[in-house]
Amino acid sequence: MPQFLVFTLAAPFASFGSVAVGERRPTWDRPSKSQILGLIAGALGIERRDEARQAELAGSYHFAVRIDDAGQVQSDYHTTQVPQQRRNRRFATRADELAVVETDLKTILSRREYRLGSFYTIAVTKSGAGVAAPSLSDLQTALRAPAFAPYAGRKANALMLPMTPELVDAADVETAFKAFDA
Repeated sequence: MPQFLVFTLAAPFASFGSVAVGERRPTWDRPSKSQILGLIAGALGIERRDEARQAELAGSYHFAVRIDDAGQVQSDYHTTQVPQQRRNRRFATRADELAVVETDLKTILSRREYRLGSFYTIAVTKSGAGVAAPSLSDLQTALRAPAFAPYAGRKANALMLPMTPELVDAADVETAFKAFDA
């Protein structure tokens, strides 16, 4: 019988980036595979730049997301100053970007969407690939005491409830969700 790691993802503010064209930054109604992988990688202490371990995670698990409450969509209007694009000019930090002369700064306007009061139940199972990937038990331990602070899409979007990861033996994902709910 397959084993699932089931946990909650609930946040007062969440944002699950959709395709962003122009100044509008929409959000999906649920976390994507990459967002869940990022959450798990952060819990394990795997940094974004560690491409080999990130790729191992991506190929090692299957995910299911149950939308318990997608929340309400809220828009936020942003203004950001950034340096004008120039050939062969790169900035290492945000402080470096803002250190340019003021006449080199331009203002970018954007409208970002968030989900207010969203609540999801996530199920993860091993795919059979990636034998070196952490076990579901390792993931459970990491989600209970994450190396990096977990968040719902953007770093400013803290979780409102503990993730309460549980290992469930079940024939399929629907049965795993029901066992977790019980």
